[in-house]
Amino acid sequence: MKKNVLFISSSIGLGHAARDLAITREIKKRNPDIEISWLAGDPACRIIEEAGEYLLPECELLGKDSYLAEKVSKGYGLNANKYLFRVLLEWIFG
Repeated sequence: MKKNVLFISSSIGLGHAARDLAITREIKKRNPDIEISWLAGDPACRIIEEAGEYLLPECELLGKDSYLAEKVSKGYGLNANKYLFRVLLEWIFG
């Protein structure tokens, strides 16, 4: 019997998606009866899709969190409070 697993990957920084793909490859290797569905925002969803994984249609509903993080960051620093405030505004007012 197939088992379904939901895997959620962060869209901020593509390192998350790469590591998540490595983890799911190992899970599938050890448990061939597992089917993985993904929930991820842009740009992580593009990396996951290119790897041949199944993305849920709800991925289209996710905001552009990565874009907002880049917008509020300065160089390599990201102020979490500013970022969260911007994300909340985006969620509320679109």
